[in-house]
Amino acid sequence: MATWRVLIAETVTGNIVSDCTPRDLPSFGRKVTDKGSWTVNVLPDDPANASVDFQAFTSVGKYSWLVLCDDLVTQAGPVITYQYDENTRNLSVSGVGIQGLFDRRVLRNSGGAPENIVHVGNDLSITGKSLRGIAREIASA
Repeated sequence: MATWRVLIAETVTGNIVSDCTPRDLPSFGRKVTDKGSWTVNVLPDDPANASVDFQAFTSVGKYSWLVLCDDLVTQAGPVITYQYDENTRNLSVSGVGIQGLFDRRVLRNSGGAPENIVHVGNDLSITGKSLRGIAREIASA
């Protein structure tokens, strides 16, 4: 029978900082070329979760949760949202696959106004470059 585990890691370094015991089977979605999603329900009052600092580990983007079936990672990525139900004492933590981090990046002119991302001064124009040169410019921005 498969054993489901949930590990928590720092998003930037990938260092595993904790593991937690889910209340039920974690849910996750995966499709080809899709960022995927995951949801884990935990009971913070569960003695198995006594050493887990859920307040810190639900920081949006700072920590990533990994859903494992035995030793196979089925879905992993940063926390996007969480919700705590006082009546059931259930903490529901949700996130996206690691590709979801790249949906948040904004490519803009570095000389533009940072407080107004839609300002015309933030438009980025790359001309006179090959596709490789454009990719190089984007990667260095």
